[in-house]
Amino acid sequence: MWIGYTARQRGLEPSASKPLLFIGAGVAWLVLAALSGLELSSRRVDGFVVATAAALAGSYCVCWVSMALEKLKDAPVLGALERGLVFCGQVSLAIFAIHAVDWFIPWQTMPLLMTLPASWLFASIVRCTCDMGLAYVIKKA
Repeated sequence: MWIGYTARQRGLEPSASKPLLFIGAGVAWLVLAALSGLELSSRRVDGFVVATAAALAGSYCVCWVSMALEKLKDAPVLGALERGLVFCGQVSLAIFAIHAVDWFIPWQTMPLLMTLPASWLFASIVRCTCDMGLAYVIKKA
């Protein structure tokens, strides 16, 4: 909260009119996340300071994208994206629970993913897609 307050006081709050700040935060997020580990479901943090900085940069990016989407809310192409975000918000607890359980699956060591250059990135994408898919099945059941 203090960091958000300080960012607002210094004029660094997320705004769609500040794309360079978003790009910088996005690069910092990717680099710092690759150098640390933050697994909330198991309460495991590798490299506390770096993981905290990555989480802050990621939070900034998410807020920036949310504000940019709000400005574009009348664009017809964003309807599907909006429905997807609303779904994820509605079933976020189920997604978190599934994410906590699938932590035991060795995603990065799967043969197909190991052949890719950034296996951790693709493993994260596959893992999150599976989590959202299972949450969808649970909601429809």
